[in-house]
Amino acid sequence: MAKELLSRRDFLKFLGLNLALVSLDLSSCSRLLEDNFDFQAIDASQEDKLVLAPGFSYDIVRSWKDPINSFELFGTNNDYLAFFELNKNQALLWVNHEGIDTQYIKDHQEQRKSVGGSVIAIEKQKQKWQFSHNPELQEKYNCRYDANTPVTYSGPASQILGDYFGTLANCSGGITPWNTVLSCEENYNHFTKYYKWKNFKDEYYGWVVEIDPFNKNCLPVKHTALGRFMHENAATVLAKDKRLVVYMGDDTNDEHIYKYVSKNSYQEGQENPSKLLEEGDLYVAQLDSANKRGKWKILNLSDPKLAKKFSSQGELLIETRKAAKIIGATKMNRPEDIEVSPYDNSIFIAQTHNPNQNDKHGSILKIVEDQNDFTSPEFSYSYFLEGGEEAGLTSPDNLAFDNRGNLWVCSDVYGPDLWQADYKFAGNNSLFCIPLRGKEAGKVKRFASAPNGAEITGPCFSKDFKTLFLSIQHPGEFPSKSNWPTNSEPRSCVVAINLV
Repeated sequence: MAKELLSRRDFLKFLGLNLALVSLDLSSCSRLLEDNFDFQAIDASQEDKLVLAPGFSYDIVRSWKDPINSFELFGTNNDYLAFFELNKNQALLWVNHEGIDTQYIKDHQEQRKSVGGSVIAIEKQKQKWQFSHNPELQEKYNCRYDANTPVTYSGPASQILGDYFGTLANCSGGITPWNTVLSCEENYNHFTKYYKWKNFKDEYYGWVVEIDPFNKNCLPVKHTALGRFMHENAATVLAKDKRLVVYMGDDTNDEHIYKYVSKNSYQEGQENPSKLLEEGDLYVAQLDSANKRGKWKILNLSDPKLAKKFSSQGELLIETRKAAKIIGATKMNRPEDIEVSPYDNSIFIAQTHNPNQNDKHGSILKIVEDQNDFTSPEFSYSYFLEGGEEAGLTSPDNLAFDNRGNLWVCSDVYGPDLWQADYKFAGNNSLFCIPLRGKEAGKVKRFASAPNGAEITGPCFSKDFKTLFLSIQHPGEFPSKSNWPTNSEPRSCVVAINLV
């Protein structure tokens, strides 16, 4: 979908002429703090280091190949992060591990062990979160999920697929109301196209995988009811009637935005709440650009066009992209992270860019469901932000909201494009903070700049919002050169930043 230009001036009008926030109603939000998060924004950087705003520093929690227990190592290319508090001084981090760099991991078996995800225990010492060396915590919680891990399947396609093994291409994700992780399999095609894996069965990947970080003996489940495509993330929310709703983007040029609505409602403490991810309806977005309106089109055999093409719902879900195109889903500009605003329930969608539509800098789309009901069949939409030099931000990817009315945005410029032509103004990939209220409302402020070739991904806050966890992914991505963080081979890392 071709984006429409929105200038900085237009954006301020969008927020209100007095710069007071009118696009998000924060007045009744109990989690919102009165004080704003204030910092001095930094300029674009090409330094081979993680640069933070003045007054802030980081600590490395774990790096690729670091031990996480007595026999397993931290994976490569860490991405999505999820924080689970055990008590005030102990917590768990879920970490996705996405792709591999064959320059540094040549052995096929090592490649299989490097992808997937990690659960690591962390502890707070001197007000800083760091990796826990407590052997009891490591034994109870720390573990790896990789391309060799047995997995099972739920939902309509499970009878076709049966059981299999492995999760990989784990990009972003989400957290369920019952505190499990939804880890999303994205660029599974890379494993044959670029990594040359043999006997690779595509249909077993490209799913949303549920993992219980508190129980490493629990088998991961790939929920086929949520469709198969290149999932960026899974943003979960409860509707007014307590049905579970999951918003998802397909991170590829000209692909689509999806919504899953569970058949039944969630009740706290219910037995096996994961059943909500097994029975429900999958929808795809169809946008009317003339009226800024949209519809959710159901993807099942009740549509004659789909019934003619597919013999079962399971077969349809394995070919979700094909089904979406048959019923006229709108082509989008690489929909990546989707987050539901905790302030007014609007849905924010990062569209990174799309050369097919001459969209070089991407945008952030904002959807408002009719009647403020997540199960509504229709919605309105607008552009919250257009990327480009005037905005000071290009190629938005991961999003996160804090408790002070700010939207945090990570950029994702492809390695060979960094510092080139249209992207020269942007510098290295960065993390931005956009205040949504106060005198700086709408101002794009750069908080951090990544090492050469790296992305900053997976922004995640501790429960008290005093610590920001980040993934620093693939430093030295071709053609960049990097030796961050230790003046040797580049290593992806998880870092912790104290915000107070």
